[in-house]
Amino acid sequence: MTNLSAYPVTVDGRRLDDLAVGLEVSALTLGGLRSGDQVLAGLDGEVASLNDAREPSTFAMGMLVKGTDQDGFVPAGKDGQATYRQNLEGLKHLLCKTGTLLDVRRVMDKADSALLLTGGRTNLLTNPLNGVTGALTEVRRNYITDPHGLDPAKWVSYTGIGSITSTAAGAYSGATGLVMAGNNTSATPRLGNSGTQTLNVPVGTTITLQTKFRLAAGGWQAGAVPFFLLRGPLAAGGEWNASGGTTTALSGGWLQISLTATIPAGATGALILNMGVNNLGVNADATCVFHLDEIGLEVAEVILPWFTGGSAAADGLTYSWVGAANASESIASGLSANGAGSFIQPNAAGTVGWVNGTAIRMLHKSAVAVAGILGYQSVGGHPAVAVGDRRVARMTIRQVAGAAGLNVGPRLWSYSAVPAATDVLAMAGAVDTVAVPADGSVDVALLSQAASTVNGTSRFLVYSRSAIPAGTVLEYSKPLVEAATSAGEVPRAQFDATTPKAGWTGTPHASTTFLASSDVQANAKVVDSMTPEDAPGDYGRLAVALKLPGVYWRSLLALTWTSGPLTSGTAMSVSALETSSAPIGDAVVCLTGPANAGVQIVDDATGQFVRLNEALPAGSVWRVNADTWETRVGVGLTVDSADTAGTDKAAVTDQSGTYPRLLRLHPRDDGTGRRLVKIKVVGAGFTAATTLNVKARRAHL
Repeated sequence: MTNLSAYPVTVDGRRLDDLAVGLEVSALTLGGLRSGDQVLAGLDGEVASLNDAREPSTFAMGMLVKGTDQDGFVPAGKDGQATYRQNLEGLKHLLCKTGTLLDVRRVMDKADSALLLTGGRTNLLTNPLNGVTGALTEVRRNYITDPHGLDPAKWVSYTGIGSITSTAAGAYSGATGLVMAGNNTSATPRLGNSGTQTLNVPVGTTITLQTKFRLAAGGWQAGAVPFFLLRGPLAAGGEWNASGGTTTALSGGWLQISLTATIPAGATGALILNMGVNNLGVNADATCVFHLDEIGLEVAEVILPWFTGGSAAADGLTYSWVGAANASESIASGLSANGAGSFIQPNAAGTVGWVNGTAIRMLHKSAVAVAGILGYQSVGGHPAVAVGDRRVARMTIRQVAGAAGLNVGPRLWSYSAVPAATDVLAMAGAVDTVAVPADGSVDVALLSQAASTVNGTSRFLVYSRSAIPAGTVLEYSKPLVEAATSAGEVPRAQFDATTPKAGWTGTPHASTTFLASSDVQANAKVVDSMTPEDAPGDYGRLAVALKLPGVYWRSLLALTWTSGPLTSGTAMSVSALETSSAPIGDAVVCLTGPANAGVQIVDDATGQFVRLNEALPAGSVWRVNADTWETRVGVGLTVDSADTAGTDKAAVTDQSGTYPRLLRLHPRDDGTGRRLVKIKVVGAGFTAATTLNVKARRAHL
């Protein structure tokens, strides 16, 4: 390659383009393979490792010393010669050494040149991918215990009803639905919940009733409408009631009717629910038949999508019955966004949040006033800020349900001792409008802001400049907070630990995330050099040959990758090691149990594996350091644990392959030009808690 100033090569921290131009660096020439049990003698202070699969590789660099003329010759003028000689001496000092390991760094990919000023990027949030450790939380509850009307015994006639049955004719979405027939005794025929369907809803809450309702047959009056009547006893005596439904007249098609009401503070006892028809003063005769299905009652200020305990899991929610199916209340549950490791947890009253993959969803059951904090960062992950520090932030916001046109965006607050909860990193008007529902989303950016108080830690917030209507569902993902250097700086593209060449700098979901540039490093020894003379007219080209005892170029930073729940034999791409082009033999791998005896960690490219021949209990971690041949098990072990932590398991560990490594990871082209390192776990006895962590540096030819 020809190296330009934007893509420097450094030796012991000095950029060669300060001293030379036209720098060329050859590709590595690999040394021969070593046998698996051979240890070579030292050479010029170099001691070969038992784990090295190859002899040292070699490469060459050539360059013109700065100060030569346009053709590369030493100039005749004294000033030009002085510059040339000064730079030549600098190059000799760096490169013409023997017996010394040089720290050589270069760039493998010019596309990453924008990262060179910092060597990479750091997302200061320690939990942007929701490593949530909280429990399941109840997101919604349907208090109707027969939501499809399958059991007529759970319903009772009040007035004007000849019969209540449950048949397929009455079904809207279920196998059957309720069928209610008139009997010419009332102009408001209605049914309600019987004593076998008790509705115990918390006092003081606002509830919404809903059902699908249609006229199936009979001579209804023009303009007749279905209705809800909700009532219950009061502690002081008498009863309270609320009624409503729809103003749409009955027809042969299905109507959705609903009632929103607040159960008064003085209410006591179970609710009494009536569903019926106002036939405008004319009795409903026996020819009148109407159908009901999808009956729901929940604590909410608006109609929300109807569900039962049998609904299919979706969007991070699972559905279950409190007791018997179709004979008990239904619950929608999700992993609570209030657990440690959540980057946003609900703040607004009447709001519930849950994890949906790598995003957080929030359902606003109650309306939220204008200019409010909708959510804030959970425990941990609050980067410190000092006076004058600058930050930029961005995130993706998706509106899943509710009215369009909301103004919602990220904020950074500083929680300091004095003054408390001071908003030191304000939005400065940089709030974008959330996209319309139906999978619309928008990236919302916070321009660079400077902290103005002391002793604070910054906390990531979601802030609204709009009133949020009840029933709104917002989804937040890809939060990013980075250090900034100037006012008005715009946040760069989002990344997280699943982005190629990115990973955790420490424990997953409890450390910052680093996006590495393609800077790579190797310790090299000079094998030979050819230095030019300094007389006018001499060709001023310096050439040097070097060898790498470590064989390959390595990325500067070891990054940590974490899997989701494991499936035996399924290969997973280790994103932190993407773009590697050489084998990686010094990875640290942690498998969190449970797993049965014989579980294997396998390099997908070659099939090489390391195997633990005893059971790994739940909560225990099997830690493998491929470089040091350590294989240990213990509770709480991480990729950053000491090699002495836990219990030695060498006696029950074996491995395959002919290389002198406990495990080697090999990159392979996936057919699209991407070089991926894939790993898999093969075994049995896995649960959702069985996960894999890998920490390593990328390797390059």
